[in-house]
Amino acid sequence: MIIPVMSSSEFVDIAKSIAENYKTLYVQGGFGAPATPSMKKRVTENPNLPYNHSEKVKKDIFAASKDTFFFDCVCLIKGILWGWNGNEKAIYGGAKYQGNGVPDFTIVSAIKSCTDVSADFSNIVPGEFLYYSNGHCGIYIGGGLAVEATPAWKNKVQITEVRNINTNGKFPGRKWAKHGKLPYISYPPAELVKGTYHTVRKGDTLSAIAKKYGVTVKHLAELNQIQNVNLIYVGQKVRIK
Repeated sequence: MIIPVMSSSEFVDIAKSIAENYKTLYVQGGFGAPATPSMKKRVTENPNLPYNHSEKVKKDIFAASKDTFFFDCVCLIKGILWGWNGNEKAIYGGAKYQGNGVPDFTIVSAIKSCTDVSADFSNIVPGEFLYYSNGHCGIYIGGGLAVEATPAWKNKVQITEVRNINTNGKFPGRKWAKHGKLPYISYPPAELVKGTYHTVRKGDTLSAIAKKYGVTVKHLAELNQIQNVNLIYVGQKVRIK
């Protein structure tokens, strides 16, 4: 039996923090290692990490400052589950390989281990695993947004839009193939999620939603990181509390 190592809210908070508060670089095989000289040499010479062998990628790796952390898409998820905490003095940023009882896994084995796997994004909840292809994955953080480590756009861990439900254009984004709940994460019961989130329907406004649940527009905007209170979209899940 697999025992979850953290809640979905903890998982999301750590992923968002990495994207927003740390210097990162997309490096194949990176699950949070700081950019030390020895680690740069290690990741560029490892024969099992061919992406890191191109001259352009090598140049980016060796130019990274010592307060930069290396991640790739699935290793971002593993690093968080393995205890990554941003420690620049630890070989893997505080993560421990297969730490917290979480085994090593691939994108394919991760999506196979998920429950409630679906291509319907109207029922997605924060903390779910996002599957794009056998070569890429991400983390859903709510509000139509994801955190993903990707060489696309900014070549780092970054916040992006889940274009299946969010086409605002504030962030770059992509359409994902499916999503599911990881066995290493505890998710709120379905009835709790239903009670604390409102799925936007045609004709909804943020002020109407706020009035319905007895909260303020400002509260909803801050909780859901909504920059324009006049811009919400059908299918968006608005967190109420």
